[in-house]
Formats: sequence, C-alpha cells, structure tokens
Amino acid sequence: MLYNDRGMKKWQGLILAEHKEQINQLLQESFRNGKKIDIQLNHLSNGLYKDNLFGVVGGFDKGLIYISTDKGLEAIDPESIRHVSKPEHKNGMNKKRM
Repeated sequence: MLYNDRGMKKWQGLILAEHKEQINQLLQESFRNGKKIDIQLNHLSNGLYKDNLFGVVGGFDKGLIYISTDKGLEAIDPESIRHVSKPEHKNGMNKKRM
C-alpha cells in the first residue's frame, strides 16, 4: 500500500511558534495602547481571502478576541488569524496581503 502524500496541504494549518508569538504581541500592544491593527483572517471566498479587519483590540473573553472596527465589534477566533500587522500608511490603509 502506497502512502498518499497530500503535499503542502498537510502544512497549511501550521503556524510557526515565532509567527504566533508576533501575532500575540501585536494583539496585546493594540489592546494596551489602543493602536489600530490590520488583521487578515484565514477565510476564503471564491478562492480569495476576505477583506481584512482594521481596528483596535477591545478585549479577550471565552477564547475569542474582540476587535472594535468602524462597523462595530467583531468577535474572532484566534485560530482563524492568518496575519496581523500595523498600518503602513498614516491614513490607516494597508495593502491587502495575498
């Protein structure tokens, strides 16, 4: 019986410890200082990542992270976070990461 290698699919769910630590650091910094961050979730729609969340971490409760955005309060599962970054431009707009 041959092993059916799934190629890169087997690694897609893994995040390096350093990457996870950087994400946690940016989330905590946003919470403490009220600084806006850009969050890309690992949610696809028609093969593309959905729009990033842009806002301030409002708190942590029951395993969820609460982000205050222009549209209101969003509750997200930390395991769904693909990337977090500080805004690159003064107006807060950040290029989409693919």
